[in-house]
Amino acid sequence: MFAILNELTDTPDWYTIRFAMQITFRDKKWELKGGITARDAMKKIGIDPESVLVVVNGTLVTDDTILRDGDQVKLVAVVSGGNET
Repeated sequence: MFAILNELTDTPDWYTIRFAMQITFRDKKWELKGGITARDAMKKIGIDPESVLVVVNGTLVTDDTILRDGDQVKLVAVVSGGNET
């Protein structure tokens, strides 16, 4: 749809306004409608909320943050473990 709109208006693809939030985790991407919490978004895409940190538009946020259309959301895996001394 956006490609057709861009073609009709002579607008480059990179200029398209996003009407959904984009979520990235490792090499996967999803687009969801905004207005839900980060925790609910993670559940929707099948990611355990306890296993990741949420970064929205470059800022670390809590999982009760309401995500908005146009947000760029990056999920960062939490790594734990190591040697006990």
